[in-house]
Amino acid sequence: MKTNFFLFSKMEDGNMSLKWGEKKEVEKNVRNFLTKFKIIVRKRAHIKPEHGNRILYVNENNINAIMSKGIKHDGLITTCNNITLTLASADCYPVALTNKKGNFVSLLHVGREGAKIKIVAKAIDIVTRRFLVNSGEILLTIGPGIKKCCYGTDIVKLIKQQARSRGIPYRNISAADVCTCCGKDEKDGKYLFFSHCRSRSVKEQETEGRFITVVSL
Repeated sequence: MKTNFFLFSKMEDGNMSLKWGEKKEVEKNVRNFLTKFKIIVRKRAHIKPEHGNRILYVNENNINAIMSKGIKHDGLITTCNNITLTLASADCYPVALTNKKGNFVSLLHVGREGAKIKIVAKAIDIVTRRFLVNSGEILLTIGPGIKKCCYGTDIVKLIKQQARSRGIPYRNISAADVCTCCGKDEKDGKYLFFSHCRSRSVKEQETEGRFITVVSL
């Protein structure tokens, strides 16, 4: 992808969601993660999921209003290279879209409900119409999420189907090969990512948390 970065924190980086932690600690975790990769964030638009398909276009003129109003949404699109898009998730999938020229970037929160109401197809329709982008040049990357091995619905399959239905070639679609629920580090055997499903397991009795996805042009 011609984004400067498309990064995910791991469980070892700490909880990145205010819903599951104290503000001071969450802000420290986010700051430390960004510093680790030498990322300077000028303006940040953070997705506020509602498991729907609302997608907002964000730019320098409306970013403050969008963030302050607390509008619930599951997708963001921007053409501004000084705006960083972020998402705190556990088992739902972060999905990033851009094109080969890097004219735009989009970040989506895709869970079972979002996949069913075709948020990915909607995002592709928006960028092809608004930016006159050829769908054959769109690059789509699927980040870590819960896979079929631990969940009844194959969300990755639904995402790929929507991308293909809008003309994105197979070669332009990539997916992280890890399950947030059961994926472990090969060296120390520790879980790699936070998982809502795993934390609810009687066997695990694990504290809830979220990892962060960071995307920017």
